[in-house]
Amino acid sequence: MRALTLEGALAKAGVGARQSTPHLTLLYVARRVDEQPITRIGWTMREFVLVHSLLGQKRYIPLGKWPLCG
Repeated sequence: MRALTLEGALAKAGVGARQSTPHLTLLYVARRVDEQPITRIGWTMREFVLVHSLLGQKRYIPLGKWPLCG
C-alpha cells in the first residue's frame, strides 16, 4: 500500500489548500518579532493531530489523532 501525503489525505477528504494550511505554531506574542536565522531544529513525530482553532479564543478542539509510520 502506497503512503499518502498529508496534502493527498486532505485532498481526498475534500479539504483544499485554500481552506487549510498545515503548520506548526511555535509562539504567540503580542509584539512583532523580527526574522533571524536559527539553528536547524529536528525531532521525531510519532502522531498527527488535527485541531480546530477557535480564532481569538485561544481554544483548540482536537478532531482526530493518527499514528505516523516510520
